[in-house]
Amino acid sequence: DMPMGADKGNQAKLKEANERYKAGPGGLLLIAPAGQDMMTGETLGKELTTNILAALMASWIVSLIAAEVHFIRRWFVVIAMGLFSWFSLAASYGIWYHFPHDFVHDEFWGALIEWGLAGLAIAAIVKRKPAAAAVKQGN
Repeated sequence: DMPMGADKGNQAKLKEANERYKAGPGGLLLIAPAGQDMMTGETLGKELTTNILAALMASWIVSLIAAEVHFIRRWFVVIAMGLFSWFSLAASYGIWYHFPHDFVHDEFWGALIEWGLAGLAIAAIVKRKPAAAAVKQGN
């Protein structure tokens, strides 16, 4: 019997629920729909699509950076976006859902390496031309 919003004033119920939680075991259970394969081409395609969309978003943000900003700073902007996503999601999984430290740590390195590599390509390809920047500033 988990406490609900209406139970917030019932300290005894909240304390009892917390004691049950501390006694354990605790965890999350993910139940996938029946009849699906574990991994398919569709799964990989969806993952590829979300990764491409994220890279396009990062590219768009980098395209807004001033023309005089050099490669290293554009690269760091993309890395910062990757780390932002880690802080926003994976770190919270460790804090709120008690995901194992190794998982959260590996997610950090994954974000750093993946977006570091993507950032190399994005920072090299996406840059504002000084003439285009001057025209946009004149508007």
